[in-house]
Amino acid sequence: MIVEAALLVALAACEGGPAPSTDGRPLGVPFEGAFRLVRAVPLEERPENPIVDPIALAIWNGELVIVDQLASDLKVFDAAGRLLRVIGRPGKGPGEFRLPRAATAVAGNRLAVLDAQGVSLFHPPDRFDRRWPAASLGGQNFAPVLGGTRLALGALAEPGQPRVRVYDLDGRLTGSFMPAARIRHLFERNFSVLGLASASDRLVAADRASSRVFVHDLASGREAWIDLGVPPYEPPAWKELSPDASMQAVAEWANRQMWVLQPVAVDSCRILVPFSRYDPIRDEPRIHYVLVEVCARRSGRFIVIGPTASRFLAAEGDRFYAVTTRENGSHELSVYRLAVHPAESRSGPRDHR
Repeated sequence: MIVEAALLVALAACEGGPAPSTDGRPLGVPFEGAFRLVRAVPLEERPENPIVDPIALAIWNGELVIVDQLASDLKVFDAAGRLLRVIGRPGKGPGEFRLPRAATAVAGNRLAVLDAQGVSLFHPPDRFDRRWPAASLGGQNFAPVLGGTRLALGALAEPGQPRVRVYDLDGRLTGSFMPAARIRHLFERNFSVLGLASASDRLVAADRASSRVFVHDLASGREAWIDLGVPPYEPPAWKELSPDASMQAVAEWANRQMWVLQPVAVDSCRILVPFSRYDPIRDEPRIHYVLVEVCARRSGRFIVIGPTASRFLAAEGDRFYAVTTRENGSHELSVYRLAVHPAESRSGPRDHR
């Protein structure tokens, strides 16, 4: 496939310095050439509140809210890395969490948190408001849309069911779209995570299975998709990964796939889509980014950035936030600034309408 070949050439350029394309423009940019480190600060951890699994991050009232999935709580920090407070704890009661997955600021100066029980809303600084169920939907992540008055939830692939459902902040369904494709393998449902980001009135869904970015215009209802060119997910043979495979075997297999991950909105027209690519030399996955334009006139233009160990969990303005684990097990907040401009993007795969 020509698109896949272009991406692989871009990846090679990223790892060995920019390589010219046929028109002389670079296909790939090293991470250090695309992002500038603004600051890196250690995150305060206490014996009773260590950071265990920082899976997501939200910016709420100028504070940094880290979603700690395995600890089943939210840790709130200031810009200097000081731990201000902890929201929630493991449990099923009001304000408690079961494996929280994502958080975002929404209308009414509230914080929305998605976990295995549903969507919980909080008032500042940590007052629980309400919860509405979403567990039955297989909700994996969400994104605020329409000025934070709605939440779009991305679900696992279930035949005949929409992958994206839009709710108001009281949990009422207001729309749905993107039907699920046929599931070909037992593990395909479990790995069919859909990453969501909002850019103005557009909802962008990055599909791990197809390696496509779907763009849904909430105002007009128009849909399009952009093929990133990442080799699509292919389920393993039954003999390679049986239904009785251990969690370690599943994890080892998953780490060697090329996964599209959670996208981050850069501005109203650009989305940063990360994907992991297994590095056999390091024996670990490495992160690459595809900076994709989603506005109508420039839709489909892209530039490939990477590799890096930094996975951005949130963005605000021109700042991108990553939480990294240091060699001693402590954690650090890294803040980057994007140095690549739209004019530097090259023509990429066209969108399909």
